[in-house]
Amino acid sequence: MERRPPRRARGCTRSAPGSAPGSRSAGTGSAQPPRAQLWLFPGAAGLHGALLARAQATRQICCARGRLAVLEHGGAGVQVHPGLAGSDGAGKPKYLKLEKKMKIHSMDQGREHLLVLSSDGKPFEYNYSIEHPSRFQRILQEKCIIQITCGDYHSLALSKGGELFAWGQNLHGQLGLGMVFPSTPTPQRVETLAGVPLVQISAGEAHSMALSMAGNIYSWGKNEFGQLGLGHTTGEASPSLIEALDDQRVEFLTCGGSHTALLTEDGLVFTFGAGKYGQLGHSGTQNELRPRLVTELTGKRVTQIACGRWHTLAYVSDLGKVFSFGSGKEGQLGNSGTQNQLTPLPMRLSSNEELQLESHASEKELIMIAGENQSILLWMDKENSYVNLRRKIPTLNEETVKRWIADVEAKRWQNTKREIQEIFSSPACLTGSFVRKRSTAEMMSVHLDLNKARDIFKKLTQKDWISDMVTTCLRDNLLKNLTFYSPHQEALGIFFLLPECPVMHEASNSEGLVVEFTEAVCRLNDQSAWILEEYWATLQESAFSKLVQMFKSAFISQLLCWTKNAKNKGHVKALVQMLKKLHRFERVKANLKLSEIAPQRRSEVPPFLQPTLDLTVGRDDLVEDVLNWLSQRENENLRKELWVSFSGEIGYEVGGVRREFFCCLFEKMTQPEYGMFTYPEEASYMWFPVRPKYEEKRYFFFGVLCGLSLFNFNVANIPFPLALFKKLLGQIPSLEDLKELSPVFGKSLQMLLDHEDDDFVEVFYIHFNVHWDRDDADLVSDGSRILVNQTNKRDYVSKCVDYVFNISVKAAYEEFQRGFYKVHDKEIISIFHPDQLRDVMLGNTDYDWETFEKKAQYEQDYSSSHPTILMFWEAFHKLKLEEKKKFLVFLTATDRTQIKDLKNMKIIFRYIENSTESDPMRAHTCFSVLYLPKYSTMERMEEALQGAINNSRGFG
Repeated sequence: MERRPPRRARGCTRSAPGSAPGSRSAGTGSAQPPRAQLWLFPGAAGLHGALLARAQATRQICCARGRLAVLEHGGAGVQVHPGLAGSDGAGKPKYLKLEKKMKIHSMDQGREHLLVLSSDGKPFEYNYSIEHPSRFQRILQEKCIIQITCGDYHSLALSKGGELFAWGQNLHGQLGLGMVFPSTPTPQRVETLAGVPLVQISAGEAHSMALSMAGNIYSWGKNEFGQLGLGHTTGEASPSLIEALDDQRVEFLTCGGSHTALLTEDGLVFTFGAGKYGQLGHSGTQNELRPRLVTELTGKRVTQIACGRWHTLAYVSDLGKVFSFGSGKEGQLGNSGTQNQLTPLPMRLSSNEELQLESHASEKELIMIAGENQSILLWMDKENSYVNLRRKIPTLNEETVKRWIADVEAKRWQNTKREIQEIFSSPACLTGSFVRKRSTAEMMSVHLDLNKARDIFKKLTQKDWISDMVTTCLRDNLLKNLTFYSPHQEALGIFFLLPECPVMHEASNSEGLVVEFTEAVCRLNDQSAWILEEYWATLQESAFSKLVQMFKSAFISQLLCWTKNAKNKGHVKALVQMLKKLHRFERVKANLKLSEIAPQRRSEVPPFLQPTLDLTVGRDDLVEDVLNWLSQRENENLRKELWVSFSGEIGYEVGGVRREFFCCLFEKMTQPEYGMFTYPEEASYMWFPVRPKYEEKRYFFFGVLCGLSLFNFNVANIPFPLALFKKLLGQIPSLEDLKELSPVFGKSLQMLLDHEDDDFVEVFYIHFNVHWDRDDADLVSDGSRILVNQTNKRDYVSKCVDYVFNISVKAAYEEFQRGFYKVHDKEIISIFHPDQLRDVMLGNTDYDWETFEKKAQYEQDYSSSHPTILMFWEAFHKLKLEEKKKFLVFLTATDRTQIKDLKNMKIIFRYIENSTESDPMRAHTCFSVLYLPKYSTMERMEEALQGAINNSRGFG
């Protein structure tokens, strides 16, 4: 199928993918039609004759109330014919032209004004209501405009840089500027669409529409009949996004008086708004508040649509037929009468002769114009400029890139320079260069091909002069034109793209580009900032590290010139804010993703409605109780919140009890005496044994328990080395990991690598076998007979590492991994670095006791200066480290904290009424509350503190 360029309706048309229209006009019987042919509905002999005589010399025609404007081929001037429907065209046309021999590119008109666009992109306005206007009025002369459209009493203009301007009447919010003023004669920028790459605009009686490159549709203004397609009849004073059509991509839109029509790339037509005259084509006269498919046209593949005030036209090029529906009061439907049509029917030349156009020729194009009560069909050569009046904002493509980086003559270089300035100075143009097709399931999201962007940016910046120009454009123009408050996600595309451009990572651009970008990000509203952060959270490790490094380099650069420029204070503040945010992602950004598999918004859902795992265990048989419970649920979904209670103690509780449960459980299962894991050296990390004491299934259950601990945002002392977390993430452990697990063995292997003398064999005299975990094993076939020497020592070391971490523990580890990923999704866990995963699972014990005291909170009679509180802190700071950690277990049920909570450890002191000196300290572990009696002596305080430390387990 041939794809035709879109064109504006309500005076212009749109052509979608489809076969070319035919060359035979209805009723002529001629195989070769004239070079241009015209049909006018209702027929007006005089006007028809005048138009037909000039058809070949016509560039554009547009209809409005009582007027038909004809733009001459070449754009020299406009003929305005008074009186349309039913008129014989006898009225003398008015001839209008621009001064200084300026040429007109295109035009549109409302009820009282004519808007024209010069060939060089300057808009001019002519007011019909003034009896003898002297000339066109200049508008927006500082901007290059590429599209214009008129409502009844308002106008829209799209600039080459992607900015949308509006002016005129605003009683219904049709300007998209809010309701601050009822009208404005001066064009104003529609700020809420700034940065959105628009491809088309259209205006109705008092409503406005815009279509973006991603296929999103924005509407605003009057909505009495649902013509905005938003599902209600409340007017909107700023652009609102219409809900996406299922499985359909819209390529063209057009506004009638109070209705709207959409055309998809598959040739389907959707209409909504006023339906009183049948102009929606749904076999009835009811209004539609959302886009509804015109089913009568399904399967016919419509290629053009146009809306009049109360009627609609649709052209099916494959059939060579124009279908009309809606008001036929003046004969505008071409149905040989004045009756309305509620469903689409082919237009006719007479009572029994359909308007038929041959569909196999390719040199002709049908132009449809729908006005107030008028329909015009114009059969023209494709070479005529009317066929493609609508311009688009400039964007990058592969051909453009090839031309830019090629060696070109000086004259062409100037044109290339201008193109670079246009695209890299405009957020809309740059974003529009990488818009990808939206998938049908997506709604209100950023649709960018970032891989394509990376590739093109890399090619362009390999040319120094292009790189310099891009830098200048970003610094002087684009960064100054960023929008911070748009409610539309498409406007955020530029914030996704800029970090992908290599010039942003050059040291010389730290202040000019990165600092400006950072300050712009910091100014985003909360919704936009959240969307950007969500995107950062999805970045792969390399891309995220590159982003962090960009901000780090800028930060260092600002510190180096700190004393030279007072502005640095503000710059550094913004960069610190950004790095804090990124650091949070870097260390615990997985929590953003873990929320996808954890119960959503737990605090907002009543406990009895949450999906939970309920577990009751005894302290004496804790491990066996848990293993039995897991064995009964091996085939169940374990991705649920865990509720725990100990037999004979308080009921289910998810805070301190759960923390103590995991703490006690892992403490028992990881003890050397339990025999489930081996400890290569005293007080070192644990690892899987070569010859396990327990069946493999127990390692599966241990993996499940580790997964449940992480899933429930719990931290526990599970003394695995970093190698375990590397393996979970599919990374290969190294000799450095072996040094962590077994410092003696690891250092001995490092000695082999470091020894470069010729006496290697005499000094070490070792073979390709290894003694590990009280077991001997050959590393290669007959390894006990193969000596290690200078040539093969690296292979030997590599095989030792592989044996310890992989070969010797294959069965037990694989069961552990299977259990862990029964609870977690690999794709989500993969966003961690190994050290991040370890920190999130195991927590941290690098305490700041001074901060712990400073952040203490006091309730009731207590304060930081109360005698009992002073005694408590004096006694606490005398404790040894292990005793302080046991006190944390008493207070919070764990001695470990997550990285994000490291500086936020807290203790709340609360007094219990009627308590006595003999009462012990008590704690509410969920909230870190210490119930402290008013002890009067240091001796009693220290005695009570030791009682808490020595009885830190249990919730009796």
